[in-house]
Amino acid sequence: MLFQVDNFGTVNLVEACRKAGVTRFVLISSILVNGAAMGQLLNPAYIVLNLFGLVLVAKLQAEKHIRSSGINYTILRPGGLTEQPPTGNIVMEPEKLMVKVEC
Repeated sequence: MLFQVDNFGTVNLVEACRKAGVTRFVLISSILVNGAAMGQLLNPAYIVLNLFGLVLVAKLQAEKHIRSSGINYTILRPGGLTEQPPTGNIVMEPEKLMVKVEC
């Protein structure tokens, strides 16, 4: 089920946006989506997330579709989301860098 939402659901949204003339798509993905390529296959978080319907694999497929769709896009890969009050700090890193930073 989650694979369908994170992959096919995103693909359907991107296609609907293209047809409707939407000029920008923002996807919230996951910091571990590229984990396999970065040697994180044994990372406990990577293992647990993929136990739930290959979520990270699905998100990576969705990202690939967005990149090839021709629509302008922004992909965010947060390391963790909480319900804590905002601190006002944002840390941005290049795609190939996987770090943990406390804000």
